[in-house]
Amino acid sequence: MPDKRVLSHDLENVYNLNEDAVIAAIEKHFGDDEEACRCGVCIEDIFALSLNKMPAKYIQNYFGARDPERLVDNVLIERTVRDALAQVAKHPHHD
Repeated sequence: MPDKRVLSHDLENVYNLNEDAVIAAIEKHFGDDEEACRCGVCIEDIFALSLNKMPAKYIQNYFGARDPERLVDNVLIERTVRDALAQVAKHPHHD
Protein backbone atom coordinates (compact mmCIF):
# COMPACT_ATOMS: atom_id res chain seq x y z
CA MET A 1 0.00 0.00 0.00
CA PRO A 2 1.42 3.42 -0.86
CA ASP A 3 2.40 5.90 1.82
CA LYS A 4 -0.33 8.32 2.82
CA ARG A 5 1.48 11.58 2.14
CA VAL A 6 0.70 14.96 0.59
CA LEU A 7 3.58 17.38 -0.03
CA SER A 8 5.77 15.35 2.34
CA HIS A 9 3.15 15.61 5.08
CA ASP A 10 2.32 12.26 6.71
CA LEU A 11 -1.42 11.50 6.83
CA GLU A 12 -1.17 8.32 8.92
CA ASN A 13 -2.95 10.08 11.82
CA VAL A 14 -6.16 10.38 9.81
CA TYR A 15 -8.33 7.49 10.98
CA ASN A 16 -11.80 6.09 10.19
CA LEU A 17 -13.49 5.44 13.54
CA ASN A 18 -15.90 2.95 12.02
CA GLU A 19 -13.10 0.46 11.27
CA ASP A 20 -12.59 -0.66 14.88
CA ALA A 21 -16.33 -0.70 15.55
CA VAL A 22 -16.95 -2.85 12.46
CA ILE A 23 -14.21 -5.28 13.49
CA ALA A 24 -15.77 -5.62 16.95
CA ALA A 25 -19.23 -6.18 15.43
CA ILE A 26 -17.90 -8.84 13.04
CA GLU A 27 -16.22 -10.68 15.91
CA LYS A 28 -19.44 -10.50 17.95
CA HIS A 29 -21.53 -11.90 15.11
CA PHE A 30 -19.04 -14.71 14.48
CA GLY A 31 -19.41 -15.64 18.13
CA ASP A 32 -23.19 -15.81 17.68
CA ASP A 33 -23.16 -17.66 14.33
CA GLU A 34 -21.25 -20.94 14.30
CA GLU A 35 -22.12 -21.64 10.65
CA ALA A 36 -20.61 -18.45 9.18
CA CYS A 37 -17.52 -19.00 7.02
CA ARG A 38 -14.43 -17.70 8.80
CA CYS A 39 -11.98 -17.79 5.90
CA GLY A 40 -9.89 -14.71 5.15
CA VAL A 41 -11.72 -13.96 1.91
CA CYS A 42 -15.13 -13.88 3.60
CA ILE A 43 -13.88 -11.84 6.56
CA GLU A 44 -12.29 -9.27 4.24
CA ASP A 45 -15.46 -9.15 2.11
CA ILE A 46 -17.64 -8.58 5.19
CA PHE A 47 -15.28 -5.87 6.46
CA ALA A 48 -15.06 -4.03 3.12
CA LEU A 49 -18.77 -4.37 2.35
CA SER A 50 -19.72 -3.06 5.80
CA LEU A 51 -17.42 -0.04 5.57
CA ASN A 52 -18.55 0.78 2.02
CA LYS A 53 -22.21 0.86 3.09
CA MET A 54 -21.63 3.34 5.93
CA PRO A 55 -20.62 6.98 5.94
CA ALA A 56 -16.97 7.33 6.89
CA LYS A 57 -16.15 8.88 10.27
CA TYR A 58 -12.65 10.21 9.77
CA ILE A 59 -10.87 12.04 12.53
CA GLN A 60 -7.40 13.44 12.88
CA ASN A 61 -5.21 12.00 15.62
CA TYR A 62 -7.30 9.23 17.19
CA PHE A 63 -5.50 9.37 20.54
CA GLY A 64 -6.02 13.11 20.90
CA ALA A 65 -9.74 12.99 20.10
CA ARG A 66 -12.27 13.52 22.87
CA ASP A 67 -14.52 10.49 23.27
CA PRO A 68 -14.17 9.33 19.66
CA GLU A 69 -16.52 6.41 20.30
CA ARG A 70 -19.47 8.78 20.71
CA LEU A 71 -19.18 9.56 16.99
CA VAL A 72 -19.86 5.93 16.05
CA ASP A 73 -23.44 4.79 15.34
CA ASN A 74 -23.38 1.29 16.85
CA VAL A 75 -26.95 0.50 15.78
CA LEU A 76 -26.08 1.25 12.15
CA ILE A 77 -22.87 -0.75 12.43
CA GLU A 78 -24.63 -3.80 13.88
CA ARG A 79 -27.29 -3.73 11.16
CA THR A 80 -24.75 -3.15 8.38
CA VAL A 81 -22.47 -5.98 9.54
CA ARG A 82 -25.43 -8.35 9.89
CA ASP A 83 -26.51 -7.49 6.31
CA ALA A 84 -22.95 -7.92 5.00
CA LEU A 85 -22.64 -11.31 6.72
CA ALA A 86 -25.87 -12.46 5.08
CA GLN A 87 -24.81 -11.18 1.65
CA VAL A 88 -21.38 -12.83 1.83
CA ALA A 89 -22.90 -16.09 3.09
CA LYS A 90 -25.32 -16.08 0.16
CA HIS A 91 -22.68 -15.16 -2.46
CA PRO A 92 -19.19 -16.09 -1.21
CA HIS A 93 -16.19 -15.45 -3.48
CA HIS A 94 -15.13 -19.11 -3.18
CA ASP A 95 -16.59 -22.61 -3.51
